[in-house]
Amino acid sequence: MTNIPTTILYYDNLELDVPKLCPHCHKEMIPTIISKSELQTYGQNRVFAILLRCNICSSFYAVEYIYNNPRQNPKQTLVPYTYSPTVDLNVPDNIKKISEDFEEVYIQSETAYQLDLKQIAGMGYRKSVEILVKDFLIYKDPDNSEKILKLTLNSAISKIENKKLENLARMCAYLGNDQTHPIKLHPSKDIDDLRNFTENLVLLIAFEINYLDGTQSILSN
Repeated sequence: MTNIPTTILYYDNLELDVPKLCPHCHKEMIPTIISKSELQTYGQNRVFAILLRCNICSSFYAVEYIYNNPRQNPKQTLVPYTYSPTVDLNVPDNIKKISEDFEEVYIQSETAYQLDLKQIAGMGYRKSVEILVKDFLIYKDPDNSEKILKLTLNSAISKIENKKLENLARMCAYLGNDQTHPIKLHPSKDIDDLRNFTENLVLLIAFEINYLDGTQSILSN
């Protein structure tokens, strides 16, 4: 909770610099102090926490303070907290190996989705699909990497030899395009379908890489 608006409130004769940006609804307000914990000692610090309630969405959240009492002049220092979702997509190692950029964009997209920023998340999933498809083609044909990177997503998908994989990538592209335009061509599908298709695309490409590696290292001998 660094670099955010704060306000001074008083509780138990303590002056508290209280964050007024709700970590749940992300709106600015003056929260209500519900309760305070007992003073605890951790290492060289004495700390306590207060429970706050947002006056807009009514959600609860906690903040922590380091307590100092030099000569009976108490001072509290706000401890920075970050309320953000933990995103663990379990991207297969072989996908990470061929496409580092994909993993980064994919995780950012999922983070936006978990924060309910679904308008942004949809565009992110669309970008991650294009990165993954092109990096997969480059993995198979590294000599033409520059040409592949300049292809449109539709043209790149057309170069995928596995028909099931091609169709899945194309479904991701279609739904991803719907997330970037005001009029949807597939109104019966939404970002959750795009998210599921993208996850399946990742798994199918990971399988395809394993299969190709196996045929080259085992069956070719």
